[in-house]
Amino acid sequence: MLSDTVLHALADGDAEDYRMLADTLTYIEAGPALGELIGQADRSDDAGVREIGEEFRRSHRGLLP
Repeated sequence: MLSDTVLHALADGDAEDYRMLADTLTYIEAGPALGELIGQADRSDDAGVREIGEEFRRSHRGLLP
């Protein structure tokens, strides 16, 4: 699970920040944490961040809880 601190810090993150963390979570097979990250991306005001969330949701369905 991602800590509240990480999620809070990402609130100001850009699409590249989300992509790097999503790639890392995918690499270590941390499905629940990736699901949390995607959920936060979905709530972002930044269209690029929301796009990253959707991309990872589509491409990593098997890893997500």
